[in-house]
Amino acid sequence: MFLTISTTGTSRRPATDLGVLLHKDPGRVQRFSTAHGTAYVFFPEAGEERCTAALLLEPGRAAHGTVNDRPYAASSSLAVALGNVFASALQGRCAGRPELVDERRPLRVEVPVLPAHRGPDLPERLFAPLGWTVTTRPLAPHGQRLPYVSLLLEGEQRLTDALRHLHVLLPVPDDAPGTCRPAEHETAALLRSGEGWLDGHPEERLVTDALHSTARKDAAPA
Repeated sequence: MFLTISTTGTSRRPATDLGVLLHKDPGRVQRFSTAHGTAYVFFPEAGEERCTAALLLEPGRAAHGTVNDRPYAASSSLAVALGNVFASALQGRCAGRPELVDERRPLRVEVPVLPAHRGPDLPERLFAPLGWTVTTRPLAPHGQRLPYVSLLLEGEQRLTDALRHLHVLLPVPDDAPGTCRPAEHETAALLRSGEGWLDGHPEERLVTDALHSTARKDAAPA
């Protein structure tokens, strides 16, 4: 499971401020243990003009001892990992450079593989009302139509807002049987990230129903 966040900048406003906001060092690979596997944060590029941060989640083994059979598709597991790894940035904290938090900057978010079980048009309905330009591409190798798309988001956003959008909305498109579901406390954390913008969103009911549904499924007895 994988996503990247990129921004551009100048010598006066370097793109490497992205690392400051994320509380991550662009010069090294950082590893984190999460409830859903091992997360890695690294920067494929880090310069004044362009900087990209990547989050890679290597899923852990399920309770029955088998590896998740959809390890490449972004879902609730990646959203939960994002919330854990970028917790300070998600909450708008940047003690060293607090002035950066409220700056809107050009952001580009790429999710190479996103489930589309609720329909390929759903990412547009979820992210466009929040100021994103949304581009999706069906993933259909060998002519077979699969319930996955690649997702590209572009827009002028505060980084903390962008992370909150991803934290809440990444799990919503996936409604496939066998999906790794967040625990109830993780769902509560996802919904807290929607405070201030989810209320009044055109798809608010769908989002909240989807997240509460994942909690119920997770809590249901086998």
